[in-house]
Amino acid sequence: MAESHVLSALIAKHAELQGNINHYKVIISSLKSELEIINKAIAIFDPCYKTSSVPAKKSKISYFARGKLTKKCIECLKIKSSSIDEIMQFLFKDEKVDSVFIANYKQNIYALLSRLIKRNSISYFIDNGVKFYQIDKI
Repeated sequence: MAESHVLSALIAKHAELQGNINHYKVIISSLKSELEIINKAIAIFDPCYKTSSVPAKKSKISYFARGKLTKKCIECLKIKSSSIDEIMQFLFKDEKVDSVFIANYKQNIYALLSRLIKRNSISYFIDNGVKFYQIDKI
């Protein structure tokens, strides 16, 4: 017999993923209906225009609103000097995101911290091989 806690965890994960799929199907269907309306509007102005030749535009969806990531990082560093992992834990402590998303987002945090260092807003020091970031004292 399979371990009951393993089986229940797998069933819960399956239900979560199925819920995500259903949620995104609803979003996709509403976007398709919007696209059909726009195609009909284009046909009114130019009946010969082929909308199938229009390439899809890649959209960039940011997880944080403009400037919010910087504010949250500085807020974390006001509390104490922190490593990148501690900053990531602070940023996503109340969020329901998976570890893959967090790992991918780590590069954005590094880029932000580099910009803040160049602006002399923060600095870093290395302790036991770990880089810690801190707000510069004025």
